[in-house]
Parts: sequence; structure tokens; C-alpha cells
Amino acid sequence: MHQNHCEISYKGDPPRVFCPACGKEVTGDGETCDHVAFTYLYEIGEFAELAPHIEAEYGEELKEIEQKETDSVEEALEVIDIDSLLCLTVTTSGVACGPVSSTYSAAFDFKMAE
Repeated sequence: MHQNHCEISYKGDPPRVFCPACGKEVTGDGETCDHVAFTYLYEIGEFAELAPHIEAEYGEELKEIEQKETDSVEEALEVIDIDSLLCLTVTTSGVACGPVSSTYSAAFDFKMAE
């Protein structure tokens, strides 16, 4: 498992994240590719989507992690024992009637690409 952090400042529309395996946009609304293991939205403190194999094996543990006051993504990556995961944590910042920023994570399972 690898986690990379990225900070992006922008003007206009926020930058988008695309799957590094297939190039499909990661939206966080369930309309994404099979490589997405999970997405996590820091503003609401929840996993926005979980791949079926992740939810089946780790779903209960991830629900417990969400309830804690810790870095849920770091803890989730410790729990999920999959070597083929790449987690991108992106913080975007810009201006919209004042400064705005948001942070989200998207974890990709490259074994799903096989």
C-alpha cells in the first residue's frame, strides 16, 4: 500500500482525479471504475464509496474507524491488507466568495486491473 499526498490550488472549477489504471474519472458518487477500492471525504468524515470486495471483507472495521477522531484513511490503510493499493489524498484550495478547500482520498486496487 502506498499513500501519496497532493495539494492543488485552482481558479475556476476544482481539479478532477482520474484512475491511474484506466483513466476514468473518480467522482465519489458510485459512478466510477472497478479499480476504486474506496473514496473518503474528510469534510464529512465518511467513506463515500467502497468496492464490493472491500466492503465485504473490511466494511465493519471501516465503520468503526469512521467513528473515531483519528485519521480514518491512515487507519483504513493499516487495516486493509492489500499490497496493490495506491491511495491518493488530494487537498484542493481556491476562492469562491472567500477561501475554500477540501480534502478527499481515493484508493485504487491495481489487482482489479488484471
